[in-house]
Amino acid sequence: MPAFLIEFDSMQAAFAYISLAGAALTPFGRIVLISPAAQEYLQPAQPTRDLDRMSPGHLALTLPPWKLLLQSSQEISAVAIQKLAPAEEKGLRRALKKFAREVLERHKNAMIIRFDLAAPNSERMLAAAALIATNYNFINATIAEGSYATFAFVPLSIDPPAAMHYAEVVSQLSSKFGGAGLKVLASPREVTPYLHAPIRGGFWSVIQAIKNTLWRHSG
Repeated sequence: MPAFLIEFDSMQAAFAYISLAGAALTPFGRIVLISPAAQEYLQPAQPTRDLDRMSPGHLALTLPPWKLLLQSSQEISAVAIQKLAPAEEKGLRRALKKFAREVLERHKNAMIIRFDLAAPNSERMLAAAALIATNYNFINATIAEGSYATFAFVPLSIDPPAAMHYAEVVSQLSSKFGGAGLKVLASPREVTPYLHAPIRGGFWSVIQAIKNTLWRHSG
């Protein structure tokens, strides 16, 4: 089926579209919802810019819109939509698979959480994760696809969160939506004592090995 990339001004608008399309029985497949903050990790890393050499006009921060990737056997009409060539879709799918690894390569103190998605709770879960991230000085980058969502909690460089703040993020998400579907795939070493073993995902040792390699090279 052809793949389409649709832009939305908000997460709520994206979920409203998904709900409406589902009610109309449109044959969608392989849906992926991409948050604004996640999109930079789907692109090659950019060199760090020197703030002393930037003009004030270059300091404005604008986030991209929410994006919905889907396949459909029918043509789709939407305000902002792009039909992807097969090579473009393949490249984007490949970047999505490397999302967590890319975050960790750029931010050694990021925390990666994977959460099983229950359809009625999907929108509430993504909204809660964004709010919790803000409360504890994180930027939340999210990829939601299939039956799960991957949350990357990236600490702010100014006033970064303490180790207990990482644990509080996990605790609040777990208490709101049930801990059975939550797995912490990666977090800083200092956070490990505050996390219970059952919430560590199957990729924990692999991701931790990647992070340890990065720490050694950065030192």
